[in-house]
Order: sequence, then C-alpha cells, then structure tokens
Amino acid sequence: MKPTPELVQACKTIKELGYTIALDDNNFDPQWDVLLPYTDIIKVDIVECDQQVLIDNIGKYVDSNILLVAEKIETMDDFEKYRDMGFDYFQGYFFAKPEIIKQKNCLLRSYL
Repeated sequence: MKPTPELVQACKTIKELGYTIALDDNNFDPQWDVLLPYTDIIKVDIVECDQQVLIDNIGKYVDSNILLVAEKIETMDDFEKYRDMGFDYFQGYFFAKPEIIKQKNCLLRSYL
C-alpha cells in the first residue's frame, strides 16, 4: 500500500476538522512523509522496525510537534533506550501485563 492523493486529501480534511491523526506501525518509509504535515502521533513497533532505519530517521521527528510512541516495550532497558532516543510515550508488557477479563466479570456480577 502507498499513500494516494485521495488518502492525503482525506487526512488533510479530517485534520482541518480537528481530529488527531496517528500513523501506526510506522517503518519510516519515505513514501509516507507526504502525510507528516497532518500527523500528530507516530507509533513504532520496536520489534518489527529495522533498528538502523529507526536510528537514521528518528531525529527528524524528535524536534517536530509529532508525538512518538514506542510499542512493545518489555524491559527497563527497552524503556530507557527508546526514552533516550526521544520517544514521548510507551506501550508494552513492561508497564502492564494483560489481565483475564473473565475473573473481573465474575467480580462485577457479584456486586450487582
């Protein structure tokens, strides 16, 4: 997939309407740079993203108004590495593990 003129126009329009636009699983492919003027958040899967490409490209985002989210942070080392690179937000098992919802539903029913 690549950005089409229709996609770019749609992003411009919804941005003008006040919506926040996020690019998910960004791999820093330059073809997507056309969307940067309308982008508020870039989410990067740190496991899937080529680390050298990330290192080579992160600088142009750190000094912009675009917020950077590092996904799949699993250790303190991951957190520190990507924080030091300039990421603003972080997601991953390091911060919270998934919970079994079934148990919560049982507890909720017992209070109703």
